[in-house]
Amino acid sequence: MNAKILICFVLMVCLTVAANILMKQGSIDATKIDSILDYKILLGLTCFGLATFLYLFLIRWLPLNVIQAFGAVQFILIIVAASFILDEPITSTRWIGMSFIAFGIAIVGWTYANS
Repeated sequence: MNAKILICFVLMVCLTVAANILMKQGSIDATKIDSILDYKILLGLTCFGLATFLYLFLIRWLPLNVIQAFGAVQFILIIVAASFILDEPITSTRWIGMSFIAFGIAIVGWTYANS
């Protein structure tokens, strides 16, 4: 995987994680319909939009099944970020689930590297 692809992938995942955290924070503050225009929600939507553009480049360069598997790292990072930023607990069962996701990503990465 070349540097351009790796940078796009890392940025896409970081933007997706940031978008989810911002949307969560914005939705906590949203008590009325006009709260949908909360700056955190709008910033989260912007992050999702930017991540989508990066995703469009990535699916041109990598097989779809590979980018989707590698993209699953965002699920792990969102759980960890929610723990640090939103004080959401990570139970032992969730750690086990996250390890299964990481193992699956590693298998896909290994089989992609060897193909």
